[in-house]
Order: sequence, then structure tokens, then C-alpha cells
Amino acid sequence: MKSMSFSREDCKYTKFNIENHKIEFDVSGEHGVLISIPFTDDTPQCIKDKLNDIIYQGMEEWSKTESDMDIPKSEKLLLCVRMQVLCHNDEELSPQYYISVVITDPIEYWVDIDKTVNIFSETSKFRNEFISYCQWQLNKVLFPF
Repeated sequence: MKSMSFSREDCKYTKFNIENHKIEFDVSGEHGVLISIPFTDDTPQCIKDKLNDIIYQGMEEWSKTESDMDIPKSEKLLLCVRMQVLCHNDEELSPQYYISVVITDPIEYWVDIDKTVNIFSETSKFRNEFISYCQWQLNKVLFPF
């Protein structure tokens, strides 16, 4: 029998198989440094809530375009989620902050969801919380003393 719907509860990031668990640095000579920070238990709840909203929206959009397919269970999908900071080579440009969500499972359901949200489109309270948390995580890694 075909599964036709899912709930917000099904789309909580903790229900998925999470692929990334460490901070990563990616250097691009042209653009600068992209720092990727994973979601953890100590991530502020407002950021987790935003992540869950992004996942729900992505799954909802996917289910509308793939209406002839069963809706997969979250635990069967791979989730790569990151808080990202892009530091430009050009000192005149301010850092940019994003939440990146990639959901995949090409073997069984052919799910391929890729969403990136610029946090500057969010409220100032959310932006401040997000930036502070990213800075705190980076300080823990770069200055552990």
C-alpha cells in the first residue's frame, strides 16, 4: 500500500541517518573559506526548529513532485545538515551564514533534496543567535584552552 503523507514529527532532523558529525573547512582560492558546522544536541532550539522547518518544506516539495512514489520513512534517508559560514578572500565583504540541508537515498526512493537558506533572510533575533552559536563552536575548535 502506498504511503501518502508524513508529519512534521517525521521530519525532525533526529529521525534521519545523519551523515556529518564534525566541523569541516573547505578552502576555495577564488571565494575564501567555507566552514561547515554540524548540528548537535547543544545547538539552540530556535536553530533546530528552523532546520526542522526546512526539512519539512523540502520533503513536502519532494512529495508533490514525486506523487507517484511512496513517501519514505525518515530513518531510511541520509541527512547532511550544516550551519555554514563563508568567509570571503575580499576583506571588504562580510561573512555569509547559511543552513544547508541535503537529503538523499538514491537506492530505494530516489530522494534528492538540496536546500540552502541564507540566514540574513531571517529575523534579527534568529540571525544573532545563529551567528553567536557558530562563533562559539568555532572558538571551541580553534581555541580549546
